[in-house]
Amino acid sequence: MATRCTTASPPPGGGGGGGGSGYSIYRSLWVDVLGETTELTIRTDGTFYKSYVVADTNGNLILEIDRGTTLTCGGNQLPERLEVTLARASLPVADGMATVSPVYDFTAYTHSTVWHQVKFDPPIKLTLNYHPEALPENAWSVFIARYDDEQGFTRLEPPAGSVAEVGKAKAEVNHLTSFVVMAKLAPPPPPAPANFEVSNLTINPSPAQPDQPIAISLTVTNSGGTTGSYALQLRIDGIVRTLKEITLAPQSSQTISFEVSNLAAGEHQIEVAGLTSQFSVLSPPSSPAKPPTPAKPTMPAGPTINWTLLGLIIATVVVIGSLVLSSVKPEVILATARKLHLW
Repeated sequence: MATRCTTASPPPGGGGGGGGSGYSIYRSLWVDVLGETTELTIRTDGTFYKSYVVADTNGNLILEIDRGTTLTCGGNQLPERLEVTLARASLPVADGMATVSPVYDFTAYTHSTVWHQVKFDPPIKLTLNYHPEALPENAWSVFIARYDDEQGFTRLEPPAGSVAEVGKAKAEVNHLTSFVVMAKLAPPPPPAPANFEVSNLTINPSPAQPDQPIAISLTVTNSGGTTGSYALQLRIDGIVRTLKEITLAPQSSQTISFEVSNLAAGEHQIEVAGLTSQFSVLSPPSSPAKPPTPAKPTMPAGPTINWTLLGLIIATVVVIGSLVLSSVKPEVILATARKLHLW
């Protein structure tokens, strides 16, 4: 950036004392703001005899010095030059804060001596511009802060009676150091509690064979912002069959499975975590019918047997046989048979 110098005119007339032109009680103070150089005139006691407004070329940094303001350095010396540059090193920012403009370093020089503690009494006014679109969404307060090696960034209050403007921050400055526009951030909201959602209820197989295990599964999702646990009850026909508990991290999902068996044949209603469905169990196959037992053949009916007579005949034969074997005379045998009415 090209440097442009602006020279402030000395006060008209003499300053009193010393005779001649009377300019001996005044001296120059060069102020370089990001390459925009202005020559100011101050008294030898460090008092500004008039008010000044000093800015960079783009108007992003503006210094307003009121008439009668006193400038001092260490050892009651007066600087010959004030310089404003962009900070080269990043500075630590506290939690809950964000910088929304460049960091500006202010330095004073006297010959070859560098002065960092330059004081103004009363304070001068500092205006820093920033881009509103650079503000974080949760920014709720914008201000100028000064940096200190021991305390870090400290908030500066705006001048009394100043009106806040979007894109501009103002502060009263009584000594030179590093300055920046900062935004205080609203604390993040607490994470949302765990929130569970269930979906994709499936049953396999359906229908099921008798005594065949049945798999029931569903997907559980934690759409909340914290880890939580969720209890699942599996009900079949209104009766709790099993319980499971799952713990899920935020924004995660898991498939949960149940297995049931030994259910009676027929239709069954299922309910788990508010999801409902139904399935069926087939009846066992019936046993094949046995062929009828063939009837035993029956003998055709014959004449009626006189069992008494048959017995007598058999007895007679036995007796006759015995007699024959015993050499009994035939006459005896015939007589006996007649007696028995068998002959």
